Formats: sequence, structure tokens, C-alpha cells
Amino acid sequence: MTTTAPEAQTQKHYPRSPKHQVPVVQEAIDRAIPKDSSGCVAAEAIKLFLPGMRRVAVDIQTISFTDPERGLRYHYLTPRKVADMIVDFDQGTLPESGWSFRLQNGQVTTAGTRGAKAKKERTPAQQAATERMRAKLAQQKLVARVGNGNVPEVVGGKAPPQVRGRFGKRREFGLRGYQR
Repeated sequence: MTTTAPEAQTQKHYPRSPKHQVPVVQEAIDRAIPKDSSGCVAAEAIKLFLPGMRRVAVDIQTISFTDPERGLRYHYLTPRKVADMIVDFDQGTLPESGWSFRLQNGQVTTAGTRGAKAKKERTPAQQAATERMRAKLAQQKLVARVGNGNVPEVVGGKAPPQVRGRFGKRREFGLRGYQR
């Protein structure tokens, strides 16, 4: 008789991320706003191609959106041609229509709840446990160095960071390593 570890019994399994071939049409280009992560050409193309998706955010590293019906958030790495198009568009060059990009091999997480409603439903014991976990995670290193130590590899299952605060969806570039 074999027994399974407690971690294996409580581990939550997420579905695989779907693959999408997203067309970039003229309507997406017309509706796009430069330097806006939720209103750029790629974000507008996703909104037109997948109309049920919410909280679409696109930058030169990640593309994220939420499926409210399933309660899941999808995170994809931005394809290179989309990243190039984003930089050009934010600098004032309009892209051509009639091309497409592929979203594949994404990460799936649960869609979080926002606002005070989620905090009110939690008991004081749950809030204290969350604070203890945050303090413990702040002390641990969740990144392992790969190769020569310059490229981090994320060990945990946490979603990629989102820009928050005063400039929530504003996108400005200051990347030294971005080369075409």
C-alpha cells in the first residue's frame, strides 16, 4: 500500500491555457491608444477576438486577461513581433492590419477578487494567516539563478507582476536590454 504526500492531496490543478491565433484588424488599430497597456493594438485585437475576456493587459513581456465565466486569469509571454509592434506604436508608428499573432503555453491562475468585499468575507483568523504567509514569503527567496546568474527562473507559481498605483495602466519604456 502506498501513501501520497499531503502536498499532493491538497495541490490545486488548473486547466491548460488555450491556444489562440489573434488577428490584428483595422478596427483594433483605430481603437488603440498609445502608451496604454489595456488599450494598445494587441489589447484591442484580443478584446475583439475574445469578446468575453476582461482586464486585458499587454506589455512587451506579458499578455494577461481574465475569463470571468470560468474565474481564471491567463498569462502569456508576448510574442516578439507583438513586442516590436508595441514599441513602434508607442513611438507613433501605426502598424498595418491583416496580420496575426499566436498565444500559446500560457500560465493559468485563479482570477482574484478586488475591493473591500473580498476582505470583509475573510475571518480574522484567515487574515492573520495571510499576513503570516506574506511575512514568511518576504524572508524566502523565490528566485533561483540559472546559468551565469543573470537570468532568474521563477520557482513559485505566482503570477507575473502587474503595474499598480497612480499610473495603473500607463506604459512607458526605459528598457536597456530591449533590442531588435
